[in-house]
Amino acid sequence: MPKKPKESDEKSDIVKEAEKDIKEAPEHKTEAKSNPDKSKNKKTKLYLIVGISAAVLLLLAILLITVLTGSSNMTAAKLINSYAKDKPYIEKIIELDDPDGLAGNDNEYATKSSWDDSRLDNIIEDHAGTVEVFKNEKDAEIREWYLDKVSEKCTQHISAQKYGKAMFEQVCGSLGYGTTYRNKNVILRLSRTYSVEQISEYKSGFNDIVKKYNTPEVDIPSDEKIASLKEQKEEKLEQLFSQQEEEMKSGLDGIANDMNSAIDTAMTSLEEAALEELKENLAYVKTIPYFSDKISTWEQKITEISDKITQNKADEARRAEEAEQAKKTAKTRTFSAGTYTVGTDIDSGVYNITAVSGRGNCFVYNSSDRLQISEMMSSSGGNYYITNYSNAYLGTGYKIEITSTLTLRFEAVR
Repeated sequence: MPKKPKESDEKSDIVKEAEKDIKEAPEHKTEAKSNPDKSKNKKTKLYLIVGISAAVLLLLAILLITVLTGSSNMTAAKLINSYAKDKPYIEKIIELDDPDGLAGNDNEYATKSSWDDSRLDNIIEDHAGTVEVFKNEKDAEIREWYLDKVSEKCTQHISAQKYGKAMFEQVCGSLGYGTTYRNKNVILRLSRTYSVEQISEYKSGFNDIVKKYNTPEVDIPSDEKIASLKEQKEEKLEQLFSQQEEEMKSGLDGIANDMNSAIDTAMTSLEEAALEELKENLAYVKTIPYFSDKISTWEQKITEISDKITQNKADEARRAEEAEQAKKTAKTRTFSAGTYTVGTDIDSGVYNITAVSGRGNCFVYNSSDRLQISEMMSSSGGNYYITNYSNAYLGTGYKIEITSTLTLRFEAVR
């Protein structure tokens, strides 16, 4: 019989009993054979204890590694949300922003998220900023190289010196040109509208967050694969930008053709509205250096159209004045002594009355025979006599009476 264990013994009864069974196994073969279930039960208990101990040690090791190195469960959305906690100007966080459909593809970003910034106005990019998180640092390096190549190709194919700043920013902004910064397996992309101070602020803030995470080492590409990927990507970029440049040239040539057609139309119509539209279009094309060899010709033609319109307006004004004068001349009448009826002998209207010769009286009665004008008039003037009477209204039915040797000219004013 085994001895009764002491209370101070640190080993459990089950472990002690299992150890005893192992030690005494050769001397009790007959007993084991006679009671196999009991022996098997004790061994199972021993294996169970050893397994549990190993599992506990493994969990402790994992916990220790996590504490020392940080979590690797990093996503773009987590990074942005962590940074935005005390930043009220960060708004409209788009947690799954993948218009190119690259997320999860080999050697591309695993997650991508974007945000808007209320401090920025009129940005040319789709969003104020973007974060891309990769499965490993090598993939992030490839992406960084790619974005640098985008900037390089932009300046080669779509330079601001050739196509203008506005078009350069519009086209290159849509293709990925911008401010790029990488930290381990994370790429931060910021709008070029941000100031230097704001960019520095973002970099510092994201660095503080990224350093809390360990860099995963999953599916790391070989040097040979990296070289092959870069070669393929550069070839595609060259094709993309060459095609983009050809499309731009085609579009700009179309604008030039439209400009020429509009000039021809305006030259024929001589409409002021067409001229104003031409001036607006000229101001726009002058911002694009691509049209530099055409600007002078367009300016000359637009000036010619403007001069013609000005001349046309002057001619129209002169013709209108002549027509008005003709009407006045047609209405002008000269009367000597006698009585005349307005509407029969002279048209109604407003007249300037001038003494042409002699002297006498001029009376004008309205249609009710009430005296309207009574003047002594003489071509030579003199005491009590006048030579002119201005803006005399003669209505239909009025009567004009001229006496003695007086002759009067009635010249229409209107």
